[in-house]
Amino acid sequence: MESWIVVKTAPEISLKSGFVRSMFMKRLEWNIKNSLSANNLKAWDLDRKGGRIFFKTENPEKCLKVLRKVFGIHALAIAEKHSPAELPAIGQEAASFAKKHLKKGQSFAVRAKIGAKKQFNSHAVEVQGGDSVLNAVNGLKVNLSKPDVKIVFEIFENSFYVYAGQRLCEGGLPVGVSGKTAFFPGKKLSCDFNACWLLMKRGCEIVLVGKSEKLAKKLNAWNSFNDLEVVKSEQEAVLKECVCFATSDSKIDEKSIAGFEKFDSERKFLVLRPLLLFPKELLKGAVD
Repeated sequence: MESWIVVKTAPEISLKSGFVRSMFMKRLEWNIKNSLSANNLKAWDLDRKGGRIFFKTENPEKCLKVLRKVFGIHALAIAEKHSPAELPAIGQEAASFAKKHLKKGQSFAVRAKIGAKKQFNSHAVEVQGGDSVLNAVNGLKVNLSKPDVKIVFEIFENSFYVYAGQRLCEGGLPVGVSGKTAFFPGKKLSCDFNACWLLMKRGCEIVLVGKSEKLAKKLNAWNSFNDLEVVKSEQEAVLKECVCFATSDSKIDEKSIAGFEKFDSERKFLVLRPLLLFPKELLKGAVD
């Protein structure tokens, strides 16, 4: 059975207008392909449906490890693909899937998402799938609120995907959809990284002003393995079409505020300070 990767895009992408959503999805696809290619991972039969991107791969676990650092992805899962997308086939594959992923004594739940017009609804799929699973493996328990294993069916016109569990990612917007931001590195690498990380999560493409090889290297995986642009001055950054500037300033006191005002007054563009008043605990475990 060939493995498929299910890419669940960040919910905020789905909220955009049709034109903007399409643009964001194209950029996300490009970032995904570049990340995989940079790690010598093959992906084929890429298909976009709704808020999902599906593709085949030979090394699903390594793909998930690489793609978890691609902004714009809410979650990832390893799935099987089957057809036809009809209740008898769904029930049959639910039983087969359960034998491979469930053991006696475990609890489970079946969930369904239908992305095409069908003569049945998601509830019918969940009932059919649940009955098939119970008949396939002895000693299972149904737990709809907190199951040990959640089996998910995503059903389309001619085929359906089934998987158990998902790996949550960072979400945000695909890097590159919010224009270029010229970043002025400070004295502390960790602060610079956190500030750039937050900007990239909002879709900003970072251009470093001044040499900062360690920072560029640390951000590389989060930048879909594209080398960050580095310029010598803010004038060069402007020529690179940067739309704003940014720093890793985080202190708020009289001296710092005076420094902010002086720095900003010498710049033609807006200066962003993403770490200013940002709760540090929200960064723990997110950036590594």
